[in-house]
Amino acid sequence: MPRKITRIFINSFAYLFVTLVLFSFAFLLAIQSHTFQTWLGKKASTYLSRELQTKVEVKQVKIDFFTSLHLNSVTIFDQQQDTLFLGTIDAYIKTFNLRDHLIYLKETRLYNSTIKLKRNSKTRDFNFDFLLDYFSNPDSSRNSSNTWQFEAGELDLRNIRFMYKDERDTSIDLRHIDYEDLLISGLHGHFKRIDLFSDSLKAQVQGLGFKEKSGFELTELSGQ
Repeated sequence: MPRKITRIFINSFAYLFVTLVLFSFAFLLAIQSHTFQTWLGKKASTYLSRELQTKVEVKQVKIDFFTSLHLNSVTIFDQQQDTLFLGTIDAYIKTFNLRDHLIYLKETRLYNSTIKLKRNSKTRDFNFDFLLDYFSNPDSSRNSSNTWQFEAGELDLRNIRFMYKDERDTSIDLRHIDYEDLLISGLHGHFKRIDLFSDSLKAQVQGLGFKEKSGFELTELSGQ
């Protein structure tokens, strides 16, 4: 279950990130001002907020001509107006092809960020399902010829606070890791060769570490 949840969340977040990237790069050939880029990023946030019916906000955008993208103070709420993601994103561009609609990232960095995943006790829905529905369901109002291909590349995590709560589980166990009620702090690590398939996640991991609320602490793990 944790692997399946992680896979679905990464896919949903990837599509959301693609939309932010596309809006941020608009008019980039003509205007390189960080002030304008931030203004454009806020316009993208407003559009996504309206489309997703929740809060999406980016306070600062910096783009270095098809090389890197910095999104500072990104806030994404779920539809219950609780935090889904809060933090900073850096993306390093490998390929940006406007004609063929390609965005390949060399590396994505999340740092000083909070990620909160929840599963509703009544509906059994995850709080990020609305992202999956929006980006996966066909919509006649969208032009299919404008579909973009996206690859996230390597993933680098630095000082991440991760929470997962299955609200159907009312048990309390502070002595062991409860996989239905996770609270992880100081999560860091580098992930290469990320493959998402079926309900599994496969990656080469370097320097993975974190501390869980039960007291369990992983100092460093590398492998595949």
